[in-house]
Amino acid sequence: FNKILEGLIFNRLYKFIEDNNILSDCQYGFRPGFSTEMALIDATEHISKYLDK
Repeated sequence: FNKILEGLIFNRLYKFIEDNNILSDCQYGFRPGFSTEMALIDATEHISKYLDK
């Protein structure tokens, strides 16, 4: 029963957070489609861009 309730609450809370754009696009952890590898790539791109300037 706990796992079912946890899943329901998680799904509703996550949908609310996504619908209202509460999380920053820079938040990579614990989000589907936003891996830590993407965070490293993004950081590397920012560093390269500023070094080129």
